[in-house]
Amino acid sequence: MSLVEKGDPYPKQIAETVRLVCENGAKQYPGWPKTHVLCYQSRVGPSKWLERVLGTMERLGHEGVKEMLVAPISFVTEHIETLHEINIDGRIDAKKWGIERFG
Repeated sequence: MSLVEKGDPYPKQIAETVRLVCENGAKQYPGWPKTHVLCYQSRVGPSKWLERVLGTMERLGHEGVKEMLVAPISFVTEHIETLHEINIDGRIDAKKWGIERFG
């Protein structure tokens, strides 16, 4: 958050990418879900970070969400640990929080 507060454009760039992915998906695929939540992965150190994926999953599970598709927008090739955290750890945690379908 300290970098964002200094003007780092990363969150805005990622938000725009997500908007474009959703917009394109809606054009190409009938029934494309209109609901999405942008959150972030990986935290290092005690500093405040952007909203994290596992915290978001937990919150949504407690709110009654039963289906979830996590689509990494950033770090999809060079950060295999992020993909592991989402696909392996996230899948286990999703069940704990009542999410029945996780992809």
